[in-house]
Amino acid sequence: AEYGIIFAGGEAQFGNQNDVQEVFDTAYAFSETTGTLRALGSVLSVARSRMAATTANGVALFVGGYSTTAPQTASTQIDVYNGVEWSTHVSLDWGVVHGHAVTLGNALVVIAGGSNAGLTSRPQVI
Repeated sequence: AEYGIIFAGGEAQFGNQNDVQEVFDTAYAFSETTGTLRALGSVLSVARSRMAATTANGVALFVGGYSTTAPQTASTQIDVYNGVEWSTHVSLDWGVVHGHAVTLGNALVVIAGGSNAGLTSRPQVI
């Protein structure tokens, strides 16, 4: 089965929306053809949620997000999945949560928007 959609990270909340109990480092691949979900294991370099994600040059990138539960800390991590294995690449200059990732051309990725410590983040190019 071809697994074309990847889900990574996430959080478990109990109570109000600011009461994050746990963040995850796991990922799953979903096959649209068969409707099956395959566990990829604990693959993120740092457990986190609310990441930006995009694809560029044949790889999937998972960027930033919250890396802890309390206090929530904006992550600088970038994890890359090439369809076979996971790796961690250069970190962002500053952590970002709720960011947006867009690919321009074949390999230029821009991370924009989101926040860091309650402030709007400046765009970053990776």
